[in-house]
Amino acid sequence: MKNYNQEMKIFVSYSHQNSEWVSDSGKYPLIPWLKEQLVGQAEIWTDHALKQMLGEDYTKLISSKINEADIAILLISQEFARPGYIHNVEMPLMKERYNREELKIIPLLISRLSKKGKENVSWIFDLQTYPNDTKPLLSFVNDDAQWADIRVDILDGIETKIEQIKERKIRKNTSKQVTTTKPSRSEEVVEDKLSASELFSKAYSYDINKEYLRALKWYLKAAEKGNAVAMKNIGFLYRNGEGVDRDYKKAMDWYLKAAEKGNAGAMNNIGFLFDTGKGVDRDYKKAMDWYLKAAEKGNAVAMNNIGFLFDTGKGVDRDYKKAMDWYLKAAEKGNAVAMKNIGFLYRNGEGVDRDYKKAMDWYLKAAEKGNAEAMKKIGFLFDTGKGVDRDYKKAMDWYLKAAEKGNAEAMKLIGVLYRNGEGVDRDYKKAMDWYLKAAEKGNAEAMKLIGVLYKNGEGVPQSTENAELWFEKARKNGYKD
Repeated sequence: MKNYNQEMKIFVSYSHQNSEWVSDSGKYPLIPWLKEQLVGQAEIWTDHALKQMLGEDYTKLISSKINEADIAILLISQEFARPGYIHNVEMPLMKERYNREELKIIPLLISRLSKKGKENVSWIFDLQTYPNDTKPLLSFVNDDAQWADIRVDILDGIETKIEQIKERKIRKNTSKQVTTTKPSRSEEVVEDKLSASELFSKAYSYDINKEYLRALKWYLKAAEKGNAVAMKNIGFLYRNGEGVDRDYKKAMDWYLKAAEKGNAGAMNNIGFLFDTGKGVDRDYKKAMDWYLKAAEKGNAVAMNNIGFLFDTGKGVDRDYKKAMDWYLKAAEKGNAVAMKNIGFLYRNGEGVDRDYKKAMDWYLKAAEKGNAEAMKKIGFLFDTGKGVDRDYKKAMDWYLKAAEKGNAEAMKLIGVLYRNGEGVDRDYKKAMDWYLKAAEKGNAEAMKLIGVLYKNGEGVPQSTENAELWFEKARKNGYKD
């Protein structure tokens, strides 16, 4: 069975007069930067690099690499648009494969084209050319923050194409791989002799290695023999769209089968679908019913979820004391999210007397178990001097720990410390770097703060236009003044 998590193959076509975009030592090393970002996801070829291979017929080699490619990146410039080798050899083959839906094309406009130049590559401009035909990439390279933002947008576009290709290949082969491929008679005999737990173990080994199609095959066999955990995990694959098209209704069907056999994890997952309205109408009361069933069987995640419903008053009257009771039950079983939530109740004095020291104690317990949100909250207590002496350096240390785990709010707060020079030397460029990282993860306040830097000309050239662009992004992502 083919592993669809293998590296994608990306072919880069460009005029050699624009090699500053491709060379490691170039003035605008976009392609080397993309190579670094896509390690493990994609292998990037350039026609210039291929030309250096000795003993190969260049045209034959170029053609073979284009035929192998999943994605083609075109660096479009006036030089690229001139008639010549690219248009005689590379473009016809790419267009043919694109029309057969065998190749994704990402056109990047690096510099402006004349009217005639645009006509020469008109079919490419029927695609989504990035950024656009009025403001090419060259317009952004002298502004560090804008250039960083543009590069990430390009990377997002490429990664989206990679996921689309994987999904297409999986859809094309799922039926053949999972249902129509018949094992030999000897294989069938061996499989028949395996117990449900042995079949599950085989499936799980594929699952943890992200070979979801193989995992599904063996989970189905284990489920046929009554393995409830396999049924739950099949539901999880459908819920997340791993190895199959995402299908919340099929996820629910499999969770229900597992729940009928008493699987507490499946009961909690059914509750979560009702809680979030995925594949069903949102129904907090049904969510609570299923969470309670799972909690009765000792499921700590369900206990925390019950606590959260009481905490937020969803489907029940808000009751912080009941929330605390359920969080404590979950925490006793080692649930880090519940520990963090207990800390939050103590910090806010909800259902208990406000006690920053107890909040810190619970945050520390959650942080020891790797909870990034708790790490960020510990940092915030040091940042604000609540229950501890104010210590910006300790705040920075904890924010960095949370940021390493992907916490966007922590990234934003690191940026704030750099902007204000608290615990570190004031550094507007580092502030911008951290705001951008948070913004990439959708943090609306970070987007607003980027706008403030532009408005004030702090670490970047003053630009009211760029400030307004970032303020608008912040509003679109939910920021309210």
